[in-house]
Amino acid sequence: MAEVAALFHFFLRFFVFLQNCFNEYGKPDPQTTTFMSCLRVLLAIIFPPLSVIDKGCGSFLIVLILTAIGWVPGVIGALIILNKNRD
Repeated sequence: MAEVAALFHFFLRFFVFLQNCFNEYGKPDPQTTTFMSCLRVLLAIIFPPLSVIDKGCGSFLIVLILTAIGWVPGVIGALIILNKNRD
């Protein structure tokens, strides 16, 4: 039972952290944006399609197909998509 409570506490703190990643105007905070970028790169190495899921259906499908072909092409594709400049 203590493990379930600890897991719940962890997820609760994680979601509060994600909520606080934005300043009072709804814009991303530069310090937390850098941290989230590092987490996204780590996620791209562990499971590439999950790291680009918010970049659109096309990007997700491309990375999913590349990952099905092999793990290395999926990681490279995810890192390229994550490295694109934002407008």
